[in-house]
Amino acid sequence: MTKEKEEEGFQLEPSFKEELNVAMARAMMNRDTLEVMREQAKMQVTDEDSARQALSCSLQARKIKNKVEQSRKEIVRPHIDFQKAVMKFTKDVFEGFEQIEKDFQLKVSDWMDTQKENPFTRVDEIKVDDGSINLKTVHSFTVTDEALVPREFLAVDDKKVKDAIAKGQRNIPGVEILTFEVPVLRVKN
Repeated sequence: MTKEKEEEGFQLEPSFKEELNVAMARAMMNRDTLEVMREQAKMQVTDEDSARQALSCSLQARKIKNKVEQSRKEIVRPHIDFQKAVMKFTKDVFEGFEQIEKDFQLKVSDWMDTQKENPFTRVDEIKVDDGSINLKTVHSFTVTDEALVPREFLAVDDKKVKDAIAKGQRNIPGVEILTFEVPVLRVKN
């Protein structure tokens, strides 16, 4: 890194400030990024000036990252739009055939249920070349009184815990609340 770059922090070259495309990003990665990463590893934050320089480098890196992401989105947008159109079409066709399948299955199932009542005409399974249908016993449940449900079947509601902490609650039995600070960068465009 040149002496000027060290004194003023890493700065975007003028050609990269406005438009950044994939080829330019690749060129920047090959030319500058490794050098900047080496300099970043050596840099020590020992006073406010060096902290400002490090912050400037961090924010410049974020700007570059955002420009690369914006460029990526512009490049893939037509492909995503096409994919969405194909997905919508296939979803409509899929839903139509799914409804046909369910309707026929319900009709056969209803008929099989009516045949269960007579032991001579009872049908437990029907087979055809494409597959089969049979009657299967399944279990379902509905909670009628939550207070009676054993503890082993209960789960902590993470969202409620996070909401309570966000509202200032700091003592929840059985929950350890950790408090720490994290740095938050704000980039000016």
